[in-house]
Amino acid sequence: MNQFDDTYELEEVSPADVYNDPNRDTRSTVQAGYCYVCLYNLAGVPSTGLCPECGTPVEDSEPERQLVNATSGFVSSLLNGTKLIKAYVLVSILIVIIAVVIAFTLSASGQYNPQNPPTGFTILTNLSTLLAYAFFYGGWWFFSSREVETDENEPVSRMVVRVAVMVGAIATVLSIPSALLPNVVLLTLLSIPIGLAAFGAFLTVFFAGFLYAKSIAQRLPNPKLAARAITLMWLIPTLIVAPFLLAIAVIALSAMLQTSIFGLLALPLMICPILTVIFYYNFFNSVGKDLKRIKGGMVID
Repeated sequence: MNQFDDTYELEEVSPADVYNDPNRDTRSTVQAGYCYVCLYNLAGVPSTGLCPECGTPVEDSEPERQLVNATSGFVSSLLNGTKLIKAYVLVSILIVIIAVVIAFTLSASGQYNPQNPPTGFTILTNLSTLLAYAFFYGGWWFFSSREVETDENEPVSRMVVRVAVMVGAIATVLSIPSALLPNVVLLTLLSIPIGLAAFGAFLTVFFAGFLYAKSIAQRLPNPKLAARAITLMWLIPTLIVAPFLLAIAVIALSAMLQTSIFGLLALPLMICPILTVIFYYNFFNSVGKDLKRIKGGMVID
């Protein structure tokens, strides 16, 4: 047998093996805190070691990253952001309620045609929608404030949100003329690309915003909020798209059965938007509560 036939395999070492190594340095351990990447509880882990769960250096999750040690101005900006974002949700709900009430009132008196609504009603709803967007972009502008001017480790998602907010805000301002003069054809045509830009900015802020909100939640620290941010990032769009997909299925099934079954759409069309609003509002309400406790000098449990 050839003396070189023997083969040797290198033993794979996991973060847990490093953590359980009896020769590891235990002179300095983390008293409290969570891993910045996976939210593992680092209490008792050597400060010079790795996270037992994901292998991230513990130094990356040092106390300085926690918001309890951040500047008061930065915490205030985050808190103001959550307030404006919540205001956006409440204003949007109020707009829908008022619009429905006015539409029903005008319909009862024979003054409302859904295909050609009164100009005053259209202007009112347009301006109200722009007001809601002002709260939305204003809230995310505060929430995405930069903490330290020289911070090179800031999340990319923060910068993406910042740019998208500026694009959305500009598109909102450019939409004012068409909102005030809905019957002018030229303004209506110009509103199409402006609306597409606004819609793209809105979606970008939504998805990148939840990624950034996750990084903020990790610094509270609040593992449940960080995990919820990622869940809502796909759950809310699903709740928005689901009724439309169901509508397509119902239309196809109605054609096959040659009978109307559109009553099946009533429940999801009502429940999905309500759940979307509740989830979005509650998330930022929870973040705002923790930020308020930090600003008041209280420690999060």
